[in-house]
Amino acid sequence: LSSASTSETRLSAAAPKPRLWTVFLTVLFATIVYMGVSLVCFVIAITVVAAMSDADPTKKSTSELMNNVLSHPGSILFLLVPGHIVLLGIAIAAAVFSPSPFATRLSLRLPAWPWWTTIAAVLAAPFFSFLWSIVLSQFVSSNEYFEKMAEMFRSTTNGFGFAVTLLCISVMPEFSEEWLFRGYVQTRLLQRWSPWLAILVSGSLFAAFHLDPLHVIAVFPIGLWLGYIS
Repeated sequence: LSSASTSETRLSAAAPKPRLWTVFLTVLFATIVYMGVSLVCFVIAITVVAAMSDADPTKKSTSELMNNVLSHPGSILFLLVPGHIVLLGIAIAAAVFSPSPFATRLSLRLPAWPWWTTIAAVLAAPFFSFLWSIVLSQFVSSNEYFEKMAEMFRSTTNGFGFAVTLLCISVMPEFSEEWLFRGYVQTRLLQRWSPWLAILVSGSLFAAFHLDPLHVIAVFPIGLWLGYIS
């Protein structure tokens, strides 16, 4: 028994640790591709809106064309959905090519705690985000990026309805961003680091993915909260 135990310990010690470089490379690749797809969609949208404009498109400034795009009811669908589909595809592909089983690699499992605790934790997320936005508003003011996004959300709500807006800003990121950052990234970090460090790093990568400095600060706490729930 002692010999068997020693052999087991040696085998365990000799087993290679899960790689971390693939995680960071995947996040970098996903960010670049997401931004590329979003940029292409935006250029196409500006071109289409300019072509459909009654006035001469060549006489319109880039700012005017951007405002026309963002004020169009269908802008949120065309500008956000393709990027999130690609992001989700990258998370799925990364998990498929992983030696671990797909569900295990993305941490797709039922919660260990009671169902009512899960509901409470999930409902606490937007409340937590709302409280943080109140605190943040005391120190920083909104920027042009947030104003443009708000304009796009308002135009979609007026044109396509609240359900479409909810799909684009909640349901789609629920799968794409969560499967990538809480599933693919945090699951691997937990195999090498302590839970708190894994949550901190995955939350930081999640925030950095949003690029705009104010947006990064705004989503960082919610990233930590979602990482803790996970």
